[in-house]
Amino acid sequence: MYTKKYASLLLFILPTIFFAISSQAADKSAWTEDKEMLLFFEAITKIRENALTQTTKQEIVRETLRSYLQETDPYSDYLTPEEYAGFKASQKSSYIGLGMEIERNSSGQIVCIPYPGSPAERSGIRFGDILEAINDVYISGKSLFSLVSMTRGEEGTLVVLTILRKENIRKKIKVKRTSVRSESVVMRWIDKIPVIQILSFTNTTQRELKYALADLKKTKPIVIDLRENPGGDLHSAIDAAMLLLEKDKKIVEIKKSDEIKSYKSLGNTVNSASPLYLWQNEHTASAAEVFIAALVQNERAHSIGKKTYGKGTTQEIIELSDGSALILTTGYLQTPDGTTYHGQGIEPALMLDKASPKTGQYLAKVKKFMKQGTLAKVSRKTKKKKPHDAKKQAPQIAVPAKLPDQKVAHFICFDKDFDTEEDVKIWASVVEKSLNKIGNQHSLQRNKPDGMKFSLCLGAYETGEEAEEQRLRVSKAMNIPMYIEVIKHDDINVTAASKQLKTGAKPDPVSLPGQ
Repeated sequence: MYTKKYASLLLFILPTIFFAISSQAADKSAWTEDKEMLLFFEAITKIRENALTQTTKQEIVRETLRSYLQETDPYSDYLTPEEYAGFKASQKSSYIGLGMEIERNSSGQIVCIPYPGSPAERSGIRFGDILEAINDVYISGKSLFSLVSMTRGEEGTLVVLTILRKENIRKKIKVKRTSVRSESVVMRWIDKIPVIQILSFTNTTQRELKYALADLKKTKPIVIDLRENPGGDLHSAIDAAMLLLEKDKKIVEIKKSDEIKSYKSLGNTVNSASPLYLWQNEHTASAAEVFIAALVQNERAHSIGKKTYGKGTTQEIIELSDGSALILTTGYLQTPDGTTYHGQGIEPALMLDKASPKTGQYLAKVKKFMKQGTLAKVSRKTKKKKPHDAKKQAPQIAVPAKLPDQKVAHFICFDKDFDTEEDVKIWASVVEKSLNKIGNQHSLQRNKPDGMKFSLCLGAYETGEEAEEQRLRVSKAMNIPMYIEVIKHDDINVTAASKQLKTGAKPDPVSLPGQ
């Protein structure tokens, strides 16, 4: 069995796909030695002899396969030779079609995802429209892949889509079949910040992304927009992640019934220096989730937005001897740290509160991240240049009411400034997921020229040597600068909400993954 990759460009959905061909046809006589197969053949024969509705043996077999696969797994399916041929034809980078993808939601409805500027979008199809019929033929129970052939036709002809809007409004929309040159990567600038949108992962994504990155300076911040990205080809997502990761960084694992296969970066890095910000939402799924987890867990990017869809399984397309194909779920996707996220989704490092945040809100958070990086560097310089100001602007830190018996407390603090304590809590959750055991977390509060700022600190530690040991270990594990904050008891603001420590007890040492 060997794999080959096809892109998903016309009417393709959430599954992360491998394409495989059986190495040899099944033994034609083997079924005669199988009692269950003989029973199945007997049943087909009786149906043909006695049922009022006449159908062919081929139709019975095909519908049986399709019904079984669709009932047992929402992502598995059976394609007739005609459906499979139509699907493969649609995978060309240029095709006659509508320019949209579809997915099946948890209720079994077919959701439309039109490409920006596509014939479907120009005709009025919106993201989230529920597709009910094509040319007045209702599609309930039909294979998602069979819908490809239902939309195909000669260039310039019309196809009528019956859709249902969220407002419970039903519409018939005419879409003209057009020669579509589908791009998977779209580049634009917003407030002088480059935003690279990956619409879906196809066999051209790596090349398109590499081309977009080549025009950008390798030290300037870059946004990669993965909102509404339903996934696509897994290998294409892996190849795209390699452009931004150093050699041997783990990208994804596939856990099958008998093995776990790991994919790592081969070192084809194009940009390993620019700060990266990934935008995600509840419609980001499958291969797009793999891409996000690879960059975030390898500490290459920050993610912003909403929890992702949570499609973490892989499907293989296995061709049969008559030209038909089986689509089978064969494995679970695991993030670089070994987490399976199917049905759970992946939370961003910075969660946006509103139900459907707009692009401006995402951009505001990017600017905030960028500003925090600048402030952190400035604050460290100010602290060294003006030591006489330290007493005037003594930092306040929330610590346990009982501390080890010492005149000062040592804390290790992340070199990141936040505007609110809520932002500190979000960052604390990121740290907690990255380290097995982190001891006590505290919020450091400072008065700065541009207002009150907060930082996340760990501790307290009795000695500077102990704090320095922990600082080096955590900073290396998180790949983020840290510093030691020494605070006098007089400057400590004790809060009732702080976790208590036993008098004289040392804080737990920070435990890194694998320890």
